[in-house]
Order: sequence, then C-alpha cells, then structure tokens
Amino acid sequence: MKGSGTPTYKAIGKAILNLHDEIAMEVGGSADPLGFPRMKDIAETICLLVEDEELRVTALGGFIEGIAKLEEVADENPECRRGIAIGAQTLLNSMWDVAMYVASHRMESELKRMAPLFSQNEKKDVVMNFAKETARKFWAHDTHQLLRSSTMADLVYRYLVEMGLTDYLPGSHERLKEWIKSEAPGYATAGGRPRKPPKA
Repeated sequence: MKGSGTPTYKAIGKAILNLHDEIAMEVGGSADPLGFPRMKDIAETICLLVEDEELRVTALGGFIEGIAKLEEVADENPECRRGIAIGAQTLLNSMWDVAMYVASHRMESELKRMAPLFSQNEKKDVVMNFAKETARKFWAHDTHQLLRSSTMADLVYRYLVEMGLTDYLPGSHERLKEWIKSEAPGYATAGGRPRKPPKA
C-alpha cells in the first residue's frame, strides 16, 4: 500500500497537495494575503474531512457565505482590504491546521486497523508522505523564509512524535531530512547563515 492507501489520505490528501502546490506557484515569496477565491478553495478542501454529506454542504455554505461577506466589506472599504484578507486567511490557516491534525489522527487509526494487511515498510510510506505534507504546510507559513532544512526536519519530527507516529519514524530528525528534501524551497537549502527574523 502506498501513501494513498488510507481512506483519509484518499479523501483529502491529494486535494491538500494539489491546492498547496497551486497556491505556492501563485504566491511565490509574496507577503500579500491570498485572494478571497483561493480562501474558498481552502474552505472547500477543509470540508472534505466531513464524512456526512449534508453537514459538509452546510458547513461549506457557511464558509462561502462568510468569505463573501468579508470580501463585500473589503470592496466597500478598500483601505481595510488587506487587513480583512489577512484576518480571514489567518482564521483559515488555523482551521487548516486543525484539519491536518484530524487527518493525521484518522490516518493513525486507519494504519492500526489496517496493520494486519500490510507491512511495516508500507506503513512507513504513509507516514513519509504525511511528513512531506507537514513540511510543505510549515514552509508555506514561513513567509519570512527563516526555516532551513535541518530546522524543518526537527519541527516535523517532533510534530509526528506528538501525533503518536514514533514507531514509523527514522532514528533522528537528521534522517527525516532526507524524507522532506524534495519539498524544500530554494532558500531552505541555500548556503550561508540563516536569515534573522524581521524586527517588530
């Protein structure tokens, strides 16, 4: 079984990866907030976690209505548009984090249920894909481009340990760096000293 083998990965994993890649290509290194249409895409992806179709449709309707109202207020008050967009994006980012947390716990439960059906190597493959998704998400939030690959590997390693996935991880965060290297943006692998955070 590959990383796409768990039901949760099938339901939301591909959508998360595709949306993230699209947004990364559009935004690049920009500090500008996402547009409201992209926020609707994020809301739609989050709602994929809801198994009950009626509730999923209702929840998505609420998301879309709320985003539309914020966009309307932003259009009426252009001087506040950036602040409104940043606030809306911050809320959605937090909801995205919750969705990732729920997805990881579901995957963990599914791995345990499916354990008799596949090998340790196949379980590791699922966790490796989740490690890549997690690194991709963390780097997407790294708007000041401060996280180098070693630091990211440590963050992802600790996050996956907190998720209860220790049994499927390599012996150290340095070895996990190999798992996530394909996700690293250019600045994360550049030579020289890491950048310092901007002063408040």
